[in-house]
Amino acid sequence: MAEPAGVLFFVPEPIFNRYEVKDFGGLKQQDVSILLSGLLINQLQIVFSRGTGSRVILMLHQFDVGVEGADELQHFEGLEVIYYEKGEEANTVKELEEEFVNNGQILAIVNPFVMGLVASDYEFLSNLSDQEDEVIVLNRSENNHISLVVVNNYEANSELLATEITKPWDEYLKTATALNSRPIITSSGMVVSEPGDFRRLYDFLSGKGSISACSFQMHDRFTELFVEYKEIL
Repeated sequence: MAEPAGVLFFVPEPIFNRYEVKDFGGLKQQDVSILLSGLLINQLQIVFSRGTGSRVILMLHQFDVGVEGADELQHFEGLEVIYYEKGEEANTVKELEEEFVNNGQILAIVNPFVMGLVASDYEFLSNLSDQEDEVIVLNRSENNHISLVVVNNYEANSELLATEITKPWDEYLKTATALNSRPIITSSGMVVSEPGDFRRLYDFLSGKGSISACSFQMHDRFTELFVEYKEIL
């Protein structure tokens, strides 16, 4: 069984700094921060629950340095947090990718706003990439985004697989297929990227299938948001 030597979360915008988060429908800025950071924290919990010894690296926007809420990351022992300056993120990702795949190791890159991935997804997708051929395993979300990508080699421009992780599926697929590696496409999870996905998240967390994909702690956190904004659900 293959395991990724590294798991990389690239967050393309501030999520802990409530004054810098993006607009998200009718949600207050502080609640956008709770929503987006909650999705990240939940997926970090999934990754760390696997206990495989993989390096877990989180790249955060420089505007999230030292802000309230980010201290929750201290609960993840061994998590490597890198704060990047806008415009310099590609160079940092390139160095990380080269470090892993040039040593024959597998790197998983996670959409930080995914919900629905479970621990076994990481093993399954890594197994698909554990081959001599140069491949990219692209895990498509149910609402047409990329939820997780696994690579087993580095080539020019493959840092875009991380820096464009939150782009819509069609755009991301063009980036991936422009590379030389052979794509393998699978599907699981959903990605919260626009206001309409708030309802999708509510529907998912209301079902039994969410039990293995979201801790009770995080479920309660999201439920408080759903109660606050029940009029838009």
